[in-house]
Amino acid sequence: MLSIDPTRQRTAFCEDLEIFHGEGLEGWAILSCDAGRNKWNTVLGPVLDPHPRGALWMYNYKAAAEGHVEGNKSFELPALLRLDGFPKEFDFHPIGADAVPAVDSANEETRKPARLFVINHSGKWSAIEVFDLYPALKASEWSASYIRTIDHPLAALQPNALTALSHNDILVTQDHLFALRARPFSQLRQIYSFLYGEPMGSALTCFASLPILRGYLTKIETILGLRTGFVTRVQIEEDHDRVSVSLFDRGIAFANGIARSPNGEIVAVASTMMPGVLLYERQHTSKGFEWTITDYIFTPNMADNIAFSRNLVASEQGERSYFGNGSQLLVTGAISGPMMVRFAKDPKNMSRASPSWVVAITPKAKDVERTEDNAPLPVQERLLGLHDRYEIKTLYQGHKPTPLSAPHYGFGLVGITAAAGASMDVTVGGGTLLVAGILSDPGVMICYGVGQ
Repeated sequence: MLSIDPTRQRTAFCEDLEIFHGEGLEGWAILSCDAGRNKWNTVLGPVLDPHPRGALWMYNYKAAAEGHVEGNKSFELPALLRLDGFPKEFDFHPIGADAVPAVDSANEETRKPARLFVINHSGKWSAIEVFDLYPALKASEWSASYIRTIDHPLAALQPNALTALSHNDILVTQDHLFALRARPFSQLRQIYSFLYGEPMGSALTCFASLPILRGYLTKIETILGLRTGFVTRVQIEEDHDRVSVSLFDRGIAFANGIARSPNGEIVAVASTMMPGVLLYERQHTSKGFEWTITDYIFTPNMADNIAFSRNLVASEQGERSYFGNGSQLLVTGAISGPMMVRFAKDPKNMSRASPSWVVAITPKAKDVERTEDNAPLPVQERLLGLHDRYEIKTLYQGHKPTPLSAPHYGFGLVGITAAAGASMDVTVGGGTLLVAGILSDPGVMICYGVGQ
């Protein structure tokens, strides 16, 4: 029987983190960490040991930022999120996560607690775990109540990240067509026929079912940057206890992070091998609405997880209001793909550390002059192409955790390696930036004054 052993957990090898939005969740972030990721990495490898479990952590970043500004060193550290009712026999290796706030209503039937969705790269194959989330004043008192596991093959072939549209509606990126842990033949045929029809579906199934080819096919996808990733829309029909899956888009080279803008009108999807992000705009039709791709934006890094910043300023007129409330799109990723792959084989060897790069994409007017990025490695030197509607600036560049000459607020290191995700809240700490390092120990870095 497996369980989340608090004595073995630490905020190391954190693949993602998300700043929560919405009433009852503001000021908090969730950290998705897995201290055993050096032996269980289902994207880059190795896939040696799915034990022990990873864990989710709650962090009151707002209180910490306010304490930092005031010189208070007694702020609360991240605490493990208690998962009530989660089957003890399940593996748990969290990757992407997202939550929607509670729905308060006088009608008990329409009242809903906050909901949490988590991608789980478990031992057998991947799944999506669904929880009801119960906030608290202290990080250690938060809890999540297990609702169900979504094991639909089209929803969880090789899921990487997700964004929640509602309590029962999510978008999920699938980074590879050929997973290192293949599903049964019948399920693979269902997936490939769904994507490409017949006879292509059956042909792909035959290749993917051969164990000798499995690892090579995944590597070929990644190295050649094949446009085989895709995004699915997963809708839970609670009244009938079933899940329906539809195709949001396909033909994405290593579909990775995904995020929805504060105004709800834009969905952004990261393409690691493009590298860059694709923007989809919600178009209203006579039958409701549909998502239409509007922009391809190149980034200087290998785009991994993405997030829209939390600004909460009055809506601005013109281009800067495109995402809502002056928000920026943060894109985190490695500077070098080969260096990231090499480091994944031996993540404790800091001489091979993979450098990190976090950039912010800001909408701009076409006639506004572009300003140069003044980072040590400027954005303009690495972009495959500029976009006249967006400006890209560096928020963080770094190589690896570096010892400080003297501890600062009890911490002896600064920096992070192999950054895979970042979120920013401009409203606290002069701009608080949180960065997660998928192969970094410590796995989370916090920066203040980023918005100044």
